[in-house]
Amino acid sequence: MKKFLFAFSVLFMVACSDSDTTDDLQAQITELEATIEELRGTISSLSTANGTLQSRIQQAEDDIDAAQALITSLRGDVTTTQSSLTAAVSANSAAEDTIADLQRRLNLALAAIDDASYSEAVNLGATGSVAEQTPAQAKQTIYGRWDIPNAAKGAVSCSFDFFEFNDDNYLLSIITPDGTPAQVFGEYVVNEGADGTVENVQLLYNDNGNVDAIATLTNIVVVEETEDVFTATFDIQLELPEALEVCQPTLQGQVSAGKDDPVDEVDTATAISNHSRLIGEWEVVGFTDNGEDVYDEVLSSSCIEYTYDETTGVGTETRIDGCVPPVKYVINFSDYGTYMLAALRADGSAAQVEVNEWFWESEPDADTPYLAIVFQDEETGGTDTEVNEVVEISFDRLILSSTFTDYEYREVLDQDGNVIDFEERPYEVTQRITLRKN
Repeated sequence: MKKFLFAFSVLFMVACSDSDTTDDLQAQITELEATIEELRGTISSLSTANGTLQSRIQQAEDDIDAAQALITSLRGDVTTTQSSLTAAVSANSAAEDTIADLQRRLNLALAAIDDASYSEAVNLGATGSVAEQTPAQAKQTIYGRWDIPNAAKGAVSCSFDFFEFNDDNYLLSIITPDGTPAQVFGEYVVNEGADGTVENVQLLYNDNGNVDAIATLTNIVVVEETEDVFTATFDIQLELPEALEVCQPTLQGQVSAGKDDPVDEVDTATAISNHSRLIGEWEVVGFTDNGEDVYDEVLSSSCIEYTYDETTGVGTETRIDGCVPPVKYVINFSDYGTYMLAALRADGSAAQVEVNEWFWESEPDADTPYLAIVFQDEETGGTDTEVNEVVEISFDRLILSSTFTDYEYREVLDQDGNVIDFEERPYEVTQRITLRKN
């Protein structure tokens, strides 16, 4: 097994002979700090790793702390005042040798972590009886999207559609009597008994600032029926939100579910690949339309009702009485191709939840990767696929860009300046969204 980080025990004093040398050293140190930040992001993303990889991670954390201490010393000494320049030449030589050695070691660390497979880290094949596992083991066992086949779907009663468990959040989809899906999401907790094993798993729901458990799962058992085919059984008790209370009587009791297949990239991704960076929950921190910041307008638009008269070309906006606009949007990309967009109010409750699909449109680790998000067309029932260029992706920052054609109605005037008609004119829109990892 590789030891992919080394302990650093010697600190070097650095002085600067001139401003060019100082700037060069500062640039090298900045690059090293970026590498360390990348390694820290990797470690954070592998928090649910199995035992073998976990031992590597602990070693990495200790050694990165030591490397950061050296960096801090170097950065302080590079800014030495003019009075210390008498030893500049020899000090600069020592600093450059130290930086080169540190860069080499960090590059080795990065390469070694890259050797760790993503599937090994997230352990998608975990099985067993959750009641006999620790909370950490249980989270690996239930991780994933669980489809629930039910003949009643779209019939006269409610039925489960699927459960999906991520690292800390869940998504529950229920088919209502009229055949339409309703989604509930929030955090889940794995409750531990006195012996250190799991008593139950509870799904939490934020209802206008009041957080309560809406479901309690017990007797959870996951088995591998055949190679890479997993099923789960569990008992469930429900206290659904008011809007879904009609479903509560028919959804209690024992449930059987099959685990969906993850996206193909799971099998080839490494621990620091673009796929592993993408997976998880992101908060939208910026949104531009042709370079103009429109994020506040997007947030407030959920409380605006738009009407448009094609005959007159006049549009009107009406604020919905009693509507509380969201304060932020969060987006979750899962290993199972689930894309969830949630608009959250200040109290943490959801003003809107939209669930769709996503997939990699191009090789995720290409120089310019693309991913596609599949949206449901509410009017036609069809789908619309939006392809986004991944402008930037790291463990804590994601920038997506998409370009499309939109249309606007413009007045058609006669020679006297009178409005005689309206015409639809196309124009190109480039939207860019910036996200931060939660």
